[in-house]
Amino acid sequence: MPTSFVTPFHIDGGRIASTTDYITSVEQKILSVITTNMFERVGISSYGIGINQLLFEPIDDLLFADFRTDALNELQDRISGIIFSDIRVSVVDETQAEITVYYRLPLAQTRQTTFVVAMPSNLSEETGF
Repeated sequence: MPTSFVTPFHIDGGRIASTTDYITSVEQKILSVITTNMFERVGISSYGIGINQLLFEPIDDLLFADFRTDALNELQDRISGIIFSDIRVSVVDETQAEITVYYRLPLAQTRQTTFVVAMPSNLSEETGF
């Protein structure tokens, strides 16, 4: 079983926290691709979708269709061996969005992962997750 670091990065028992669970690893990769902005990753400037761009825009059908197409293509390009079927975004408020990604592992049923993305400058002890 391949081992990958757990995100967010932390130390567990004096060692870097890691996981051998394949589903956890895949979902961490999905989160990484979705939350990384273009030009943010050193060495791979085209990596990432940048979900933050949707948080301050009024989301209409045309804007979301364009984002959805780009997001599914980027996920497919960056995470090998996974088949992505859909991504849905619902805006909680102007600083938070709930993202659900539907994907399928080879020879498996469709799975989904859901997470909330918030702008870090707007986080406080009262931000609910």
